Amino acid sequence: MIKLTKVNKTFKDKTTHINAVVNVDLEVEKADIFGIVGSSGAGKSTLIRLLNRLETPDSGQIQISGVNITKLTKEELRHFRMQTGMIFQHFNLLWSRTVLQNIMLPLEITGCSKTEQIKRARELLKLVDLEDKAHVYPSELSGGQKQRVGIARALANKPEVLLCDEATSALDPKTTDNILSLLMKINKELDITIVLITHEMNVIRKICNRVAVMNNGEVIEQGDVQEIFNYPKHEITKEFVAKELVSETYGTKFKKDHSKKLIKLVFTNDSTRIPLLRNLVVNYGLNPNIIEAKVRSVQESQIGFLIVEIDSSFNLTEVRDYLKLQNVKLEVLNDAR
Repeated sequence: MIKLTKVNKTFKDKTTHINAVVNVDLEVEKADIFGIVGSSGAGKSTLIRLLNRLETPDSGQIQISGVNITKLTKEELRHFRMQTGMIFQHFNLLWSRTVLQNIMLPLEITGCSKTEQIKRARELLKLVDLEDKAHVYPSELSGGQKQRVGIARALANKPEVLLCDEATSALDPKTTDNILSLLMKINKELDITIVLITHEMNVIRKICNRVAVMNNGEVIEQGDVQEIFNYPKHEITKEFVAKELVSETYGTKFKKDHSKKLIKLVFTNDSTRIPLLRNLVVNYGLNPNIIEAKVRSVQESQIGFLIVEIDSSFNLTEVRDYLKLQNVKLEVLNDAR
């Protein structure tokens, strides 16, 4: 569906030289909800602007549905953008237009009849659950309602791809969950491919099936969301996962106490139902002090973390063997001495 090959983008002026996107290879399958996560300045916003050709790459290829969009003429590019919906962080609605008129705007541009515009806009109002807001103005809406209008407008021309630029970062947690649920509904009902960028790993966890992690313009890690959460490889990815699933309480106090070993257990799916700690205490003589425990949903799966403090002299060899059989990962978080 979407394939990036050796894509680079650099911004230059007289005093600066910024490598915003560096040698990126990426593939997004049809009907994926594909997340791109990274800190500010990682390059994710530039990358998503390359996908709709608001920016032009310096080198490399970007193929969408088999078409190399870096080679499109102006007319071909105009048509391509009609088939690529975009949702923005700050909604970008026209305040002088009603909700219905905002949704009709892309259809006006493509030359649809007024009757077709109204029909399609009302269909989309129903989809985003705003049928009763057709004739109100954006200033009368909540943030979540404004974003629903933005989503409806992005879907007006029945795009194959929906790009989301930090679509939930201006919203409160409850509204964010509602918008994410709506995007999942759209993905399933319309079979539309969604690419979203975010700096929040909880957004990735709740909605995406695949993810790429960016840093300094590079994609440093990518794969299935469950795999990335279970077994992050790059240190930056590990930090993102830890911030989402584990609080900082263990980091300031317990990690510095070298008289104890601080260990983290990661368990998924069936292993979340095992009386793991009991078995370790009874069968292996472990005497743990529980620092933190949490189970979270990742797509349709479960992932759990258990962080415990044990005596620094405890030999973990047999415990590791047992945990491996239970499909539980063990990691020592400090250098106990």
